[in-house]
Amino acid sequence: MIHAIRCWNNEPDKQHAKVTISVELEKPRQSNLDLLVDGVDVVFVGKDFARFLGHRSAREMVLALKQSHPGSYTIFCPWGSSDTIAMDACGHWYSQRTYPPEVIRDSLGAGDTFVAGCIFKLSQNERSLSVVLEFASRLAGRKLGYYGFDEP
Repeated sequence: MIHAIRCWNNEPDKQHAKVTISVELEKPRQSNLDLLVDGVDVVFVGKDFARFLGHRSAREMVLALKQSHPGSYTIFCPWGSSDTIAMDACGHWYSQRTYPPEVIRDSLGAGDTFVAGCIFKLSQNERSLSVVLEFASRLAGRKLGYYGFDEP
């Protein structure tokens, strides 16, 4: 699928309709690294995957991935209840704290909610990674206060 999107993006008449490619490295298995190919724009790395590779922090994971798989992609690495670390395609670092509710009712899907929040803001052509991180972190924090995905 990534190959098909890269072909689309490389057609001269499609430059106004470029499709952004994002991948999520979440499940702890080595084969996930095969997703890091030329043309990927955004990478999300889960804490479990980072720990599987032997990393003890989000910053350590981001550095290692950028060294082992160089490229001009933006990378996000949320670290559970700790902060989220990100690096843009130019190598600038960003950090964002979390926004947990007073009572955490359900953590299932909070990571997916964070990713969805990032993709939503990026799809709006938001250029400030600080704004993207703030929005996604607040959205994920809000999700933690509810069971499932339906707010009361």
